[in-house]
Amino acid sequence: MKAGAARLVAAYRARAWPTVLLFAVLSTAATVTSSTGLYVGDNRFEQYWNPARRVARSMTIWDAFRGLGRVREDFWPGTTLPIGLFRSVGTAPWLAERLWHALLLTLVGVGVAEVVRLFRPQRGMEHLIAGLAAAFGAYSATFLTPFSNLYFQFVVGIWLVVVFVRGLRSDHPWRWAAAMALLVLTPGDVDTPGLVYNMIPLVWVSVYLLLVERSVRLERYLGFLARAAVLTLAVNAAVLAKIYLGAATFGQRLNDTETAEVSFLTSSWPESIRGLGNWLSYFRDEGDLLKPQGAPHFNNWVVVVATFVPVVFALMVPWLSRWRPRILFSMMALGSLVVLVGAYPLYEPSPLGEQVYRAFDQIPMLAAFRNTYKIGSGLVIGVSAMFGYAVAASYRRVKRLDRHLAYVPVLLAAFGILGAGFPFWTGQLYNPNQTMEAVPQYWSDATEWLDAQPGDGRVLVVPPTSRSRYRWGWVG
Repeated sequence: MKAGAARLVAAYRARAWPTVLLFAVLSTAATVTSSTGLYVGDNRFEQYWNPARRVARSMTIWDAFRGLGRVREDFWPGTTLPIGLFRSVGTAPWLAERLWHALLLTLVGVGVAEVVRLFRPQRGMEHLIAGLAAAFGAYSATFLTPFSNLYFQFVVGIWLVVVFVRGLRSDHPWRWAAAMALLVLTPGDVDTPGLVYNMIPLVWVSVYLLLVERSVRLERYLGFLARAAVLTLAVNAAVLAKIYLGAATFGQRLNDTETAEVSFLTSSWPESIRGLGNWLSYFRDEGDLLKPQGAPHFNNWVVVVATFVPVVFALMVPWLSRWRPRILFSMMALGSLVVLVGAYPLYEPSPLGEQVYRAFDQIPMLAAFRNTYKIGSGLVIGVSAMFGYAVAASYRRVKRLDRHLAYVPVLLAAFGILGAGFPFWTGQLYNPNQTMEAVPQYWSDATEWLDAQPGDGRVLVVPPTSRSRYRWGWVG
């Protein structure tokens, strides 16, 4: 038994696949066992029901299928192609959706573990705990749905940190610069402000490597930055063209969605530091919470206490530890937290919060960045990494004194991860009021009848697939 456990630990330390497999199994189990067999409204209906057609249409500039025709502004390769792959092997829309969500959670867990590995190369307890806290924490539980397209920017932000540091340290900078360009391409233009927000941690990485650790020379840094910039602009030319041509549509969305004031109604320090604070988590839709999966994080005292466990452990690191990367992770967490909190409370903001609010209110270009919750990657990486390090360091230190007491910090960490991830383990990850089983047959009958009519002037006017609620279910 001990020999088998030792082999597993050795495999985990030496290879990446055990970490990937663990997160894939946990993520798939969490998503598939919640609202099993039901499609849950997420992003766009056609993204799950006919992803291949959506990809094909997004390759064009003109859209003749909406209204009387308009510029087609969307280009979402990274959030549509994987779903198309799942559907191509015969999975039902609901299962393709769950696999997509599981893929996102897996990428978060493995990504944060790899961020820790940048500074602690040998995989250990801290890598695993950091990944679990990030993938199954309060931020993931309340942000994953019903807008996984937005959550994808958070995923990309984590891996940008990994690729950026690897590129600065590598003897093959062009290879990593190309990887960075492709990473920036994957979201397309699904949420450009979110992508920009999640690139901010790279600023703190730069400060740390250049001024604190001093492991990268300025000329090497500028050289890699130039390579990455050139390749990113070249690879993303189509995305930039879509953004330019679809500027009117993007501008209309700003008028139709929340204002900066709304974003700061709920972003208090205690909520934001736990990975919460997004106004949609408190918003009611026809009497019900839009995101009921987050309710225990506010009204269940056990879950509330659990969400503070990673924070308390993380705060111990800059206070008690001499681990140098604590400076980087503290900058990441605090830098994101200041933006997340923003101008809360609106009636009496801090001096910095007042300046943040004025910037959003008076600079039109910043209106696109009004949802500050999208900057969460820095907070999640920082808190999760220091949480994992603190638990592992506490375990090793206490073990020298008492082998049995050494498991106390590990048990506290388990309580924090399981409690904060309450929706993942209880089948309550999705809103039960935003589901559907299948499109009724009479829809297919109606479209087939329409196609059979002579002439080329056939028109079928139906509600949009975004935020539409039918008697037979919620479509997206």
